[in-house]
Amino acid sequence: MRRSTSLQRHVPASRSCHRRARFPFQPRRLTISPSLNPTRQGGFTLLELLVVLFIVGIVISMGALSVGTSGPERLLHQEVRRLQALITLAGEEAMFNFGEYGLELTRTGYGFRLFDASGHWGAVSDGSLMKDRTLVADARFYLTVEGEKVTLEKKKQGTPQLFFYSSGEWTPFELEIRREGEVLYTLKGNAAGGLKREGEAQE
Repeated sequence: MRRSTSLQRHVPASRSCHRRARFPFQPRRLTISPSLNPTRQGGFTLLELLVVLFIVGIVISMGALSVGTSGPERLLHQEVRRLQALITLAGEEAMFNFGEYGLELTRTGYGFRLFDASGHWGAVSDGSLMKDRTLVADARFYLTVEGEKVTLEKKKQGTPQLFFYSSGEWTPFELEIRREGEVLYTLKGNAAGGLKREGEAQE
């Protein structure tokens, strides 16, 4: 009887040990401190984003004002460079095509002309390169030919003032581009077909 009693007491003890072996510890809950939160460290607050957007808006507005101010000057510089290149092209075309080319100038515009077989000056019809153009930024032409000032008309008359011959010779000239009385650029051509530009934004 005693052995039976001791056996009955021993069985519950072995079961409790078996349970403790299967579950050796209780899991703990992990808590994350707000100061160590990775989401906060890698992001921005709404106030920070608003400040950044405000600064970006100021920079963009200042850039737009800068472009608007320098726009006319930049366009005029491009137009003068284009005129310089077209004058050189007209001189080369005259030699290669054995023709006579001319440049007609008004106070605010210009156009290239070609002396045709009928003995008249007509517009050059070889695409859009030598089409009639108008100066920008309220600029005006002032022309001097062989030391004498030439009065430019408001509208085109169909007759050029400068000539480019098939022999390679040009009409010597000095063409000023002014705005409000100030000389901004000067194109100078000589009889041998040389051309140079003087003025702002030299490159």
